[in-house]
Amino acid sequence: MKSLNTADDGLAEDISDLRPEYKPEITYTIQGRNASKEEILPVLRSLNSKQSEVFYFVRDWCLKKLQGQNADPFHIFITGGAGTGKSHLIKAIKYEASRILAKVCEEPDQLTVLLTAFTGTAAFNIQGCTVHHAFRITRGLPLPYESLKEQTLSPLRAKLENLQILVIDEVSMIYKRLLYYIHERLVQIKRNKSPFGGVSVLAVGDFFQLPPVKQSKNERLYNVNTSYPIDYWNDFFSVVELDEIMRQKEDLEFAKVLNMMRTRTDDEPISDTALKMLRECEREGKSEDLHVFSTNKEVDLHNQDMLKYLQNEIIEIPAKDFKKDKASGKITPLSVPISKSDSDGLPTILLMSEDARVMLTRNIDVQDGLVNGIMGTVHQIKKTNYAEKSKSEISAVVVRFDNKRVGRSAGKLSEKGNLVTIERIEEELRKSGTTRFQFPLKLAWACTAHKVQGMTLDRVVVDLKKVFSPGQAYVALSRVTSKGGLHLKSNGTVPFEKKIFADKEVGDKIKSMKTFSEGNLDVSSRDLSDFRVILFNVQRLLYNIKQMKTDQRFLSADAIMLTETWLTPDDTCDAVHIESLRFSHQSRYDSYTNSSDVTSKFKESAGGGVGIYVKETCHLETKTLHHTDIEGMVLKTEDKLQIIVVYRPQAYPIPLFVERLSDIISILNKNNEPCIILGDFNENILQNNGKIHSFMTSRNFRQVVTSATTENGTLIDHVYVTGNIDVTTKIIPTYYSDHEAVLVCVKFQNV
Repeated sequence: MKSLNTADDGLAEDISDLRPEYKPEITYTIQGRNASKEEILPVLRSLNSKQSEVFYFVRDWCLKKLQGQNADPFHIFITGGAGTGKSHLIKAIKYEASRILAKVCEEPDQLTVLLTAFTGTAAFNIQGCTVHHAFRITRGLPLPYESLKEQTLSPLRAKLENLQILVIDEVSMIYKRLLYYIHERLVQIKRNKSPFGGVSVLAVGDFFQLPPVKQSKNERLYNVNTSYPIDYWNDFFSVVELDEIMRQKEDLEFAKVLNMMRTRTDDEPISDTALKMLRECEREGKSEDLHVFSTNKEVDLHNQDMLKYLQNEIIEIPAKDFKKDKASGKITPLSVPISKSDSDGLPTILLMSEDARVMLTRNIDVQDGLVNGIMGTVHQIKKTNYAEKSKSEISAVVVRFDNKRVGRSAGKLSEKGNLVTIERIEEELRKSGTTRFQFPLKLAWACTAHKVQGMTLDRVVVDLKKVFSPGQAYVALSRVTSKGGLHLKSNGTVPFEKKIFADKEVGDKIKSMKTFSEGNLDVSSRDLSDFRVILFNVQRLLYNIKQMKTDQRFLSADAIMLTETWLTPDDTCDAVHIESLRFSHQSRYDSYTNSSDVTSKFKESAGGGVGIYVKETCHLETKTLHHTDIEGMVLKTEDKLQIIVVYRPQAYPIPLFVERLSDIISILNKNNEPCIILGDFNENILQNNGKIHSFMTSRNFRQVVTSATTENGTLIDHVYVTGNIDVTTKIIPTYYSDHEAVLVCVKFQNV
């Protein structure tokens, strides 16, 4: 049996995602599917504080666009270790930004947010496309910039003319020239000479992971390179680092060790805790588990051993190489394939057998998941009918990929997954002027750290003995979801302090970047206020209770006053219980009398209603306003402050509503004690004072909310104050209602 092709020891394999997708004649398409609300709500609920900071910043930017306000493009670099929820955040931002910006477009399905990544695997994982496909970028990027011709530019412009936000995942794989080309492409597409054509950019990735093989240091984004007129990275991007590991929440010690390994330089000690944990992971793994090595030589030897271990027929599949005559265009087959050193990645001899573990090595169809790096098992090796006994005439290899989402279009459904037929691809070899036909597959019981970057695995066997570059060990070790899935192949002989190290330059460069900080989301601080209440139109409490329960901004308030609860008299408080809070509510039915046709109709209609949550530790009194023809409740504090929450349906005639509200004010405010009346009045006072606002002013109330409280840019949630108290308000953005919440902070003055 011929030996597998090997690379020089110490060199990792080439990354082939720079190549265009196979079948370049494919019509230009970009995947633009957005998740459903049901799919995205669990993601949004789980966002931690730093993720939320970025999410709500982008959301606010989109709302400014929607409301016609000035919103300068942003350039944010989101980084963090493996499992800190970078992809999670991309998904959340894509959903919310696309939903809001669709309202700006003439057609709701026009693309406003574009998800891209360097590799096909990452692009498929985020349901996006590769950078090269999105912007029609090929391997050769000449300087000065080479503009797209009109026939290529037109379909890009048609698809991307409404683009507002570009997301680039795996930005550590992007190099300066490629970023420069992305900028220039967007300038062309948008007809705008601003950075990136005026498009906002979210760059996501981790420079502590591995850069592309053979990438020169001066091409790394964080370094200075005077070959370019403007530094489109250092001059524009600010950084936010996600540091809460979401992947290993149940294994916190393992998470801490991962964080240490990510940034530790070779002159720093490794803690005893980390060493102990690593030694505990020195154990045998299963032969079928993915093995990760540092060099191609180790990978090839392991794959060869596993191929023999199968004891199936081993088939040698030689490449078919052709020489093309430049003048005539005629191709002539070569009797012997050219050597590996000139073969540019597709193997000269491919060894294969049924049941072999394999990896796809080219992007065939990103949207169908047939991307470089995807793994599977050989189901069948098809031979040509006229050459059944020939080992060289193989027509196709049928693969069942591990990910059941892969090959839904191209594959044939079976009990164990989609069976995808992989055929030879045609590729021009750079050095020799030769065209090669070969299957874009390689054996994959083992692979290098470069190839597992971006994967999430349940189990992995890692060999660190021949680690030779910063980040290799960290990338390999951080693929698993728990300590129990990590198996270190070392038998106590590996000096971890010499194998697990980061590039010090990366840490220094990230620290020197501008820091992104919105800083407006933290509402937990008491400041100087004596009492804090949140006003919120919840738009159906039973539906949104899951969101409220996980929203720490709400839980830090002394009381939460809700409008549009949609609760009925039959709904119990148990269904909407929040720990450490008491809840009471008044339904729409219980609010109205049959005194008029208007109130009778409201009484029998669905929706509406108000409710109040108060902290169990606070001595607060709540009472309902039954049968007053006002959907409202009262909260009374120990300091004799009365807060009334009110909901006015849009169909409620304002003169009648004001008359009923006046009656309530007269009853509750006999002693001229401090009073706050707040709620959704369905009267927009952002530009002009309305009749309700004028009435409240005539009763010596002042309205203290000054900015929009809804997505549509209206101010219909009012807070009216009277008496000797200082009241400030702050808008709290939310993703689960068309309304924002309003934080009301009260400071008493000699009450």
